[in-house]
Amino acid sequence: MEALLRLPRRASYADYLSAERNSDFRHEFLDGVIVAIPGSSDEHNALAGKLAMLLGNRETSGCRCYASGQRFWIASRTRGRYVDGSIICGPPEHPAHGGQATTDP
Repeated sequence: MEALLRLPRRASYADYLSAERNSDFRHEFLDGVIVAIPGSSDEHNALAGKLAMLLGNRETSGCRCYASGQRFWIASRTRGRYVDGSIICGPPEHPAHGGQATTDP
């Protein structure tokens, strides 16, 4: 079952970036909807730290480990998301509409 959200106007990615710049909290962009990310629990942060350590230990030449502050743009889903950890091999690629997100984890 899929829930549908009906809005009078969907936000643009520029709206999202503006909200991120002017906020003390992180947000994600989900198909035109700006969603605040709740704070993490101690357990979540401990697991994310462990994941970052494991990913860092697996780094190979030309690859770098990124922590939870890295934003990714998923064009096929029209989403800007934060993940708990990732590895990017080669130089990070950025979408044309924002240099703070990457497209190639």
